[in-house]
Amino acid sequence: MCMKGLVMVHLGEREAGIALIKEGMLKDLQSHICWHVWALVQKGEHNYEEALKSYMRALKIDKDNFNIIRETSILQTHSRQYDALLESRLHMLRLRPYSRVHWVGVALAYKLVGNVAEARRYMDHMEGFLRNVPTRDPEYGELVFFHIRLLEELGEWQEALSLLDRKVKDRMLVDRPAIAECRAKALDILEEFSCKHPKANTHQRLGLTIAKDEKFKELAKPYLARALRKGIPSLFGDVKTLYVDPFKLQSIQEIVEDIRSSVTPKDPSQPSLSSDPTEYLWALYFLAQHYSSLGQYEKSLEILHIAIEHTPTLPELYMTKARVLKRAGDPFGAVRAMEDARRLDGQDRYLNTKSGKYRLRAGMIDEADKILGLFTKKDASPSSDLLEMQALHYLMEAFNHIQKIFNNFREEHYDFHMYSLRISMLSSYLSLLTWEDHLPSHLAYIHAAVSSARVTLFFYATAGYGLQPLVACVLPNRSSLAEASPEVSKKALNKAKKAAHKATAETSKDYDDASSQKGELRHRSISFHAYNITFRFVVRAATKRNEDKGLEAPPSPDDDPEGLKLVTTGDLLERASKFLGSLGEYGKDNIDVNLTSFDVAIRQKKYLKAAQALRRAHTCDRNHPEVHVRVVELARKVASLSDVSELIKSALDESVAAMKSAKVSLDTFNSQYLQRNASCAGAILGSAKVLGILDAPTEEIESLLFTTLNDNVRLCHEDAQGILCHLQQIRSRRADEFRIACDGKFTLSKMFKSAEEQDGIKQHCVDPRDENEVETVF
Repeated sequence: MCMKGLVMVHLGEREAGIALIKEGMLKDLQSHICWHVWALVQKGEHNYEEALKSYMRALKIDKDNFNIIRETSILQTHSRQYDALLESRLHMLRLRPYSRVHWVGVALAYKLVGNVAEARRYMDHMEGFLRNVPTRDPEYGELVFFHIRLLEELGEWQEALSLLDRKVKDRMLVDRPAIAECRAKALDILEEFSCKHPKANTHQRLGLTIAKDEKFKELAKPYLARALRKGIPSLFGDVKTLYVDPFKLQSIQEIVEDIRSSVTPKDPSQPSLSSDPTEYLWALYFLAQHYSSLGQYEKSLEILHIAIEHTPTLPELYMTKARVLKRAGDPFGAVRAMEDARRLDGQDRYLNTKSGKYRLRAGMIDEADKILGLFTKKDASPSSDLLEMQALHYLMEAFNHIQKIFNNFREEHYDFHMYSLRISMLSSYLSLLTWEDHLPSHLAYIHAAVSSARVTLFFYATAGYGLQPLVACVLPNRSSLAEASPEVSKKALNKAKKAAHKATAETSKDYDDASSQKGELRHRSISFHAYNITFRFVVRAATKRNEDKGLEAPPSPDDDPEGLKLVTTGDLLERASKFLGSLGEYGKDNIDVNLTSFDVAIRQKKYLKAAQALRRAHTCDRNHPEVHVRVVELARKVASLSDVSELIKSALDESVAAMKSAKVSLDTFNSQYLQRNASCAGAILGSAKVLGILDAPTEEIESLLFTTLNDNVRLCHEDAQGILCHLQQIRSRRADEFRIACDGKFTLSKMFKSAEEQDGIKQHCVDPRDENEVETVF
């Protein structure tokens, strides 16, 4: 019965098949076949914990079943249960000791549990019994490189080098780059490398990192001059990591400015004084990026204006201009500049993507879809195709989709656990495991987790103001859309659409030059032909009942494409907490993650968890304005608690005392913080938020925030936007006054214009004629 149910699952009759498997298991719980089948079904549903339990039950009944042990080992690797994996690998080796792959599997398992010495011992033993290995065998070569890697981790560099030389001499290794890399690890060959390859870039760049003071200038000048003569666009990205050293930053600026002066023509109408006229252009390009990174946006734009007049056909100049305007607070001007870059090469997908991203950033969603749609499937909407392609740049605001995509990254590697071992690609496989384990550290994932939690907090805070009527107003017809379910499978319809589109494309070439009457008749014929093809594909899809559907559960239809159910149903705070918790160790040193975790936990009344998150944030940056605000918030909350045990209250008091002296009142604590950071606009905003928590008058908060406009305060446009937002949140009557003052202070920024002015700028940042010309680019 279980086997029949398994066949039914493969044929697509999933529910009936699973019911039959359960019925069969009840008839014989001591059958290893029943538990094996149930494990396969659970694995297909990605329920790995239950699948492992089923595999272990099957092994208790038939402990030497090799197939079950092998599948269990794969699942243990995927779920990172390396200790259990080692036991499974040793069991497989005992059952089949004459197979090379099982010796390698045990060595790999020891490596994963951290016992490198034992892994090395197994590799040595395997080397001893291998016979008749063909020369230049790639799989054996990978085993040798894995063996060398183990020796390197043990610090046995000489033995690693000896093994490498011996295998190279015996012509057992074919991967020359890997051979060179192993040698470089075992020997200090930087000077030898520079002598043999004087034109190579690597050793020169390493020298810039190591050199200090005048030695740095001596090395940097030829490095920068050579790169500018060659016209390397990525030069700034290459050297900007050196800017952490103020001396190196200033030296680079002086060197490139000197180069610019030496090649600048006296008359703009005359060519550059350099033997290569592009050297002048690339010097301007570098300096524009340099001054932009220093926040000198006006100077950067001035240099870019000169560069564009010199060479108006270089897309990189317009892209840099867009980046400068974005940093200066003008997203609409950035859209215009990036569109200018895109129009220089309409077939460049990268430029198209950047143009779409800048439109998304400016809130021009429909315009972005239109641009991005130039490189997506014609028979699907741009949003659905970009979701299918897992385009993170488009989905950065679809936080739930981001989480699913990163989960898919991991799930799609399941089959590689056995495959990589079988073909002996151990070094690449270990790198893959490391990459998977570090996925939560990806900036996109962290951004999605934090932003999703903040959106959840917003909806939680506004839940009492009637969210459901707002949702119904936004999407009044969503219920009727959800009720419409297609009769034919989505896969069949997609195939039919593609076939119809292909038929139309292949036959449409014949009637372009015909008369309108003949064209109309032929168009009807083409449409009828496409309809026939569509009908045949649908019928064929409906009759293919013997197709193997696999064990994985079919993807459930997305009945919440706008994410409305996600933010209106269920425990919002618990969902946000789980998303933040999925970051694991990679979120503990991120101040945004810890602050958001505090905000969620304090509303869940999990005070110890909130205090722990805040103490981690305090360790990251005790002077951060938002940390200061939450220390006051926690102290005030703890002081008012009466429904917690004495043990918890004592722990919370200890946490607060670690961040704020118990002898200091909250008012004094806030005043002291403000005195220490009187010239920082962000700190002034944080102090103003604390005044709000302490129920200070609105006039006092307004007066404090307006001090950020003084000359002795460092105010950037990002902080100014935060202050304006806070004034609007507290319903200050002076909010518009502050906005107007900032509009005069930040001349490049458009974010302090009135809402009507911003709408007008948005509508005209891309010429309507340009939008009409988009379709004719190809």
